[in-house]
Amino acid sequence: MRENKHECNDHQCNHVQVDSVTQSLDELNFERGIWGSILNSDFKKVEQLLYKNPSISNSMDSSGYFPLHYAVRNDKNNDIVQLLLDNGANINCQTSGGATPLHRSSYCNSINNTKLLLKKGITKVDLVDSDGMTPLHKAYQQGNIEIVNLLLDFGADPNILDKNKMKPLQLLNCTMNNLQTVLFWIDGVLDKEFEEKELYKDLKLNALNSIVNDGCVGQLLYSQIDTSTTNKDTLGEFNELLGFKYNEKVTEHSFKEKYMNLKIKLISNVEKELCIFSDSVKLDNQSELVDIISKTNEELILVHYQPAHNSLEDRRNGLLYIDSILSSLLKNEGGSLKKNYYINIVIGYNQTNIEIPLTAQQQQQSTNIPNWFNLPKQSYTLSNSQPYEPRLTSPLFTIHYNSIFTRKDNTKTFCESEFINGSNGKILLFQHFRELAFKLGKVPKYGA
Repeated sequence: MRENKHECNDHQCNHVQVDSVTQSLDELNFERGIWGSILNSDFKKVEQLLYKNPSISNSMDSSGYFPLHYAVRNDKNNDIVQLLLDNGANINCQTSGGATPLHRSSYCNSINNTKLLLKKGITKVDLVDSDGMTPLHKAYQQGNIEIVNLLLDFGADPNILDKNKMKPLQLLNCTMNNLQTVLFWIDGVLDKEFEEKELYKDLKLNALNSIVNDGCVGQLLYSQIDTSTTNKDTLGEFNELLGFKYNEKVTEHSFKEKYMNLKIKLISNVEKELCIFSDSVKLDNQSELVDIISKTNEELILVHYQPAHNSLEDRRNGLLYIDSILSSLLKNEGGSLKKNYYINIVIGYNQTNIEIPLTAQQQQQSTNIPNWFNLPKQSYTLSNSQPYEPRLTSPLFTIHYNSIFTRKDNTKTFCESEFINGSNGKILLFQHFRELAFKLGKVPKYGA
């Protein structure tokens, strides 16, 4: 005999449809009725039932749920949602706990169903449930940021208080417990000349392009100026990326002392940097990276990826690999715990002598400044208030992305010509990590 289970509340609704000699009349009605057919995503059965009796689109089950509440929970039921609405389903129907279909789709991160409900002219976007929560509360509570943006664009009120006197944004604390900073250092994938066209030709970098378009981009300047060679110093860059001087000996103890015991996990596909942290992973199997990140609880994860060779094919494959990892992370694949990622990408050249051109706006500004005018010093020319001369060639580019916390600049796609338009300007490389640590509450201040 198989067990029968039927549980419903406004936060979860799970039906396991089984045969049982003790099956109740309510359970039989649910299983044979429109609600069970929707839960099974059986479009033809739902269509047949509605053809016989369109009024069942507004029928309530024994738990106080209407057909729309079940349909909107999963985007694969988008056609069933449309069918129910076409047959007169009440778009604002409420459960016994006050939840509307928009509450349910917002909580369950059903993006297409939420779009459909809003498109169909829903007028009561701020209806509250028995906890005083609007659909916007539910979306923030689950960290469903795309839903949040849809609701806000539609006019949802971000200032409504629930019964615990909480605004929707304050419920993001539930998600903040799962907020994780992931720093991707894509090391030496840029090569030879500025904006090497063959590197990007026909590459579909959807995740990287999206992050650049929705994020904020700047330049990081390395300190070491060595005119005797064009070979870059990977270990020196690594030291400065962690906020130390390029020739400084960095240990796990000195790192934790500098950043108030910040918990960090290093994942790298090369060996030499791994001696610094005890909790480090040598990435031998690239397919395991998403799983490693999703199961990591450290506050910051540093992923160091370096192409095996400088060949164009290796570097192109490297970008495609990072793009696939970012795509999976943003979809929360690879783990059962829903996480909200603060993504930072640092990408650099494999040579030190690449000249970065000025933008058209920068060129115009430089020609319009009279000779007698003394420009204020840029922050990257100062360190601890003392004059500083960083290397101006072959900068590293940094991209910051989180759908809530990051401001958007005018960059559009993943390529160097776009990177130099970033609104973050230029800072010294060894100040960059201090900026991340500041946001994590691990240093009191950062900057020149």
